[in-house]
Amino acid sequence: MNGSYDLLLVIVSYLVAALASYTALDLAGRISASSGARSYQWLAGGSVAMGTGIWAMHFTGMMAFELPIAVTYNVGLTALSWLAAIAVSMLALRVASRDRLGYRTIAGGAMLMGIGICTMHYTGMAAMQVSPGIDYNVGLVLASALIAVSASAVALIIAFRLRELSSQQFSRPRLIAALVMGVAVVGMHYTGMAAAQFASQTVCTTASGLSGNWGGLPLAAVTAVILFGTLMLSRADAAAAVRAKEARQREEDAQRLYRLTYVDGDTGLPNRSLLKDTLSQLTTGQGAIQRRFALAVIELNGTEALLAQYGRHNETPLIVAVAKRIQRTLPQDDLLVRWGQHAFGVLSQHLVEPEALQRQLQAIFDTPLQIGDRLVALDTSIHCSVYPDDGHSPHVLIARLRHVQHHPRPEPRDAAPGYGFGQPSAP
Repeated sequence: MNGSYDLLLVIVSYLVAALASYTALDLAGRISASSGARSYQWLAGGSVAMGTGIWAMHFTGMMAFELPIAVTYNVGLTALSWLAAIAVSMLALRVASRDRLGYRTIAGGAMLMGIGICTMHYTGMAAMQVSPGIDYNVGLVLASALIAVSASAVALIIAFRLRELSSQQFSRPRLIAALVMGVAVVGMHYTGMAAAQFASQTVCTTASGLSGNWGGLPLAAVTAVILFGTLMLSRADAAAAVRAKEARQREEDAQRLYRLTYVDGDTGLPNRSLLKDTLSQLTTGQGAIQRRFALAVIELNGTEALLAQYGRHNETPLIVAVAKRIQRTLPQDDLLVRWGQHAFGVLSQHLVEPEALQRQLQAIFDTPLQIGDRLVALDTSIHCSVYPDDGHSPHVLIARLRHVQHHPRPEPRDAAPGYGFGQPSAP
């Protein structure tokens, strides 16, 4: 018994195959770009969508083949052929989304995919409830299997190489690749169909089961909606991923700019720029406070002589050790900053009397510092200015500190506001 083909359904089956191929190429990139549970969600959903597309192409192609008798399809075998298509799709997407794609992976993946495609096709053919059963031309069956394996290998390579393309917009390389892959898919299908031989006395064995009325154009239309919907979801997910990446990049850039602007690279402490901004917030505008606070500068005296004795390479360890010691001693709300190369600033809202603050800070250096395998005794000079006694603006407070740095008063207790003293720490 000879059959004929409905040219319209043949063309539709190719279009479904090409659309399924384009969706597969898009999903390979989406899975590769995702991670964790999101990646597995795309793998599962994409496998169902892609598998449905491949299976729909197969059944649309079968509907295109017209026999002079009515044909029904076994529901169980039809469902099994659909599951085989989903399994093949999952394997293809999983392999194409790997970090590397070696020759062994391609060969093994293509072989398994080819077996799966043949399983889908010939299970679908077996679902045709006819008697006597279908005879097959062995040569054409082997040819269809060879096409399935070869097409699978090419599909894996193409999907792997094109997966980095953005899913946000239409991709011409993906379209061209999908059109080529569509040719391979329908080539395998119609070669397998050509292998089927129906006896002249063939009849439909039962009227129960799936009839041809549900296949063809209705099936192709539903499948197209599923595949287009999958592509839209992929595009939306890709756009969301880009927005999230851009947001992370902006946050990282902001943090990097903040560190460059406000953080000392050696100690990780805030620098003078942050101190000035903090002083501005405390003394001006709505954030201005009504209570007093003190600003102190700790200078390390004789540092150059120490470095000349112990080596310039000890400069950063020395500064870091001093910063850690001061920070451990200060109340949590006080602000410690890197004031200069060998100087630190302290903004205190707890001890606002200059003498008390100076004594507290000086006590920090009563014991030597451990720098490497050496104990180093430090000589320090500590200067203070107080808000609002010494000024009402950051500029005036800092200017007063600079003044007393260069013109220290020998007797702090009798000095006017804004003074300093120097005293070597205990050896």
